[in-house]
Amino acid sequence: MNVTFWMHALSPHKAPVIREFARSHTVTVATTNTFASDRIGLGWREAQIDGVEWIRVTQPSDIHTLHARQTSPSHINLVEGFRGFRFAERILRELANDGSRIGIISERPDTRGWLGQARSLLYFSRYLLLRKDVDVVLAMSTLGQTYFIDRGWPAEKVFPYAYVTEGLSRLPRPCASNAREFEMVYVGQFVHRKGGDILLRALATLDRPGWRCSFIGTGDMRKAWQAVSTGLNISNHVEFLPPVDMNEIPKIISQCDLLVLPSRFDGWGAVVNEAIMAGVPVVCSSACGARDLVNGSRGEVFDAGQVGDLAKALRRRIDAGPLASLERQQLIDWARRIDGRSVAGYLTDILGHIYDAGSRPQAPWLTQT
Repeated sequence: MNVTFWMHALSPHKAPVIREFARSHTVTVATTNTFASDRIGLGWREAQIDGVEWIRVTQPSDIHTLHARQTSPSHINLVEGFRGFRFAERILRELANDGSRIGIISERPDTRGWLGQARSLLYFSRYLLLRKDVDVVLAMSTLGQTYFIDRGWPAEKVFPYAYVTEGLSRLPRPCASNAREFEMVYVGQFVHRKGGDILLRALATLDRPGWRCSFIGTGDMRKAWQAVSTGLNISNHVEFLPPVDMNEIPKIISQCDLLVLPSRFDGWGAVVNEAIMAGVPVVCSSACGARDLVNGSRGEVFDAGQVGDLAKALRRRIDAGPLASLERQQLIDWARRIDGRSVAGYLTDILGHIYDAGSRPQAPWLTQT
């Protein structure tokens, strides 16, 4: 199988799958840009993958040059969605005009408010023009899958997909005594969409001693969230820390008892992957794509924007206390379903189903066995 991944940048949340996929297939990665400053500020770096041809597309003529090399009619092109993706429309138009095999990898857009509705309409109009030319849609999360199907994409073409993160090279440390403070952590951008204020207001209602919550990241809401913390009289329980190198995040999460992702909207939320792979349960909002990974021992999903519902979930987790070492190991074992090898196998099966009449696969993180 010969595949070109057309994308904005070689994200660390896509690299594990591409690396494993390339062990069995011929892969080219074409990137049109680098990370935005906010991602760099969070400690992101472009991934490096041995054995994969990586081409920078810096001008429109590069698209034609690269595409002209794809002489096989069986060549497959997987193109990121339009959001922040330079040359996306031109890439898709050229591929479609040539009758190439095309798949789209895309999050659902944020449809909140009038701006969100306008964004959704823009997505819909662009995809409407391409629907007949696109063979498969890899939609981030079941929320994304529903979004595309509800807007007219044939259900047989749409598959739930996921971002993937690297696991820890060694197991996290055993849990300490329940007598210590219950450690919670938020990792990510300090922006309104991420809902840090929702988390702070939920924390203020806990009426329980012996807990702490760290906020790790950067963004324009830092001072506002710090003010909320002070105003709610919980600043002695809450710490705001600067961003760290992305490779350090799993290690930091592994030292905690719970990751909280309170987003008002999140296309996915890869810190959820990192927590589960480190044996740490998660409480996340129903507006996070990564909610697909969370239930039972892996955590809880609360109604997005509902402070009271989040507070109830946090109380249950604090009252239950830190997971025992065996329970954490069970999370780590389950997380093999979301590692690069597993998702690369799922991608292979999807493409085999679409192009070679294989059976329709189920996402490994959504299976019950």
